[in-house]
Amino acid sequence: PSKNRHFIADGAGIAPFGVTAGEVNLDTTDQLKMGVIDAIRTTMDQIALPPPPVRFEGDSAADDEPLRVLLVSPAQYSAFATDPNFRQFQAAAMARAQQAKMHPLFLGSIGLWNGVLIVKMPRPIRFYAGDTIKYAANFSDSTETSCVVPASFGTNFAVDRAILLGGQAIGEALASSDKSSIPFFWSEKELDHGDKVELLIGAIRGVAKIRFEIDAGNDGKQITDYGAVAIDTAVPIIGARK
Repeated sequence: PSKNRHFIADGAGIAPFGVTAGEVNLDTTDQLKMGVIDAIRTTMDQIALPPPPVRFEGDSAADDEPLRVLLVSPAQYSAFATDPNFRQFQAAAMARAQQAKMHPLFLGSIGLWNGVLIVKMPRPIRFYAGDTIKYAANFSDSTETSCVVPASFGTNFAVDRAILLGGQAIGEALASSDKSSIPFFWSEKELDHGDKVELLIGAIRGVAKIRFEIDAGNDGKQITDYGAVAIDTAVPIIGARK
């Protein structure tokens, strides 16, 4: 992530990604809780060029109650689900799903709180104790620097990454194939004097995160991820990596 779109949990809030003595500034208690979700919403409302809200076809509340999608790991979801009001969050998500014509994103394990639709990913983006985390040290370029997860996390805790997505988080480009005049093509070639056939199915396609260089005034120009924000939090785990 770009430096201005990379955050960590900090107690009941969030803070810019930080490092002390080569270790990420996270304690085992910095987990995904309701206060962290509130801080995400507050931060997105105040930063320059926040991720645009997502819009679903037929969502009658899209203009009055804009949404962003937070993809979380199973462990992060479990930590948030322990809140006594979590059933209310699930009910709010289902009510919004009705307004969005039951869009597939609302299926499965979800919750809605403060304009953030929390969706559980099937697999975590996880860093164990001692693992390296790459981060951007400067606002002005994408050069990566390394830090590690504190050894104190041991075998009971790890760092999981949540990803907040807005509209237009990625761009997709398609090109025409000379074999089919469309992006997708099928090719067959005979081999071994006609005894075998080699088959190739392909596509000319590229997908990338959208990133701009933004003029931040007195802070100069900053590389900025347009529709994606990373939030790293501590999570309890059931044991060492296997």
